Parts: sequence; structure tokens; C-alpha cells
Amino acid sequence: MQEQEEQEFWEWCGFKQLETGRGGYHFRATKKVWNWLPPNETERHKSIPFLPRLDLNNLFRYAVPKLLEEKKNPALSITFTWDDAEDKCMCDISPYNWGEDKDPAQALYQAIQGVRKLC
Repeated sequence: MQEQEEQEFWEWCGFKQLETGRGGYHFRATKKVWNWLPPNETERHKSIPFLPRLDLNNLFRYAVPKLLEEKKNPALSITFTWDDAEDKCMCDISPYNWGEDKDPAQALYQAIQGVRKLC
């Protein structure tokens, strides 16, 4: 379930899996698996074998711009707060939603997913 949810998330960000054709694939457990094109790319040689990891770099590179584009809200703000008592990070995407986790990337991911579900 988690893997499917993450795939849908990256597809929302604009990643597209290549269709069967020449080039742009790799093998996983002896099966041919088609690579992924990052958002705004059209050439197979720029494809990548796996979807990005859920880390802050990739979230800010792909998901936050998509969120800004979709919301068309220049006042959108993202705030991280560390709660020492609970030993977790809280991420607030104001004015829409928040997420929390020990990993700031997971907190941001949860907040973005929450905003997506609201719309």
C-alpha cells in the first residue's frame, strides 16, 4: 500500500512511466521494468530507473512547486517546528494542513498529502 501511495504521489508531481518501446528500461528480479520520466522531460535518455526517494530535496524540487502551481496561492507558507517533548517534527502548510513525524521529510509529505486530499 505504501509503495502504491508513493507512486501515485510522484505521478501527481508529474513523473510518467515510459511506455513499452525502445530503450528506457532496467531489470528488477529478472523482469523488464520501464523507467520514469521526471516532470517536463520528454526524451527517453533523460529517464530514471526509480522514482525519487521521499526526502526534503526531492519534495522541495518536485512536490512543493506542484503544490504552488495547483493552489495558485502566493501566500502559502511552510513552517517546520521541532517538539522536544514528543521528539518529532511538525510541518505546517498554512493555511491548509499539517503533518508530523520524527523525519521532517515525512512530516512535509504528510502535510502535502493532506492538502491534496482537501482539494
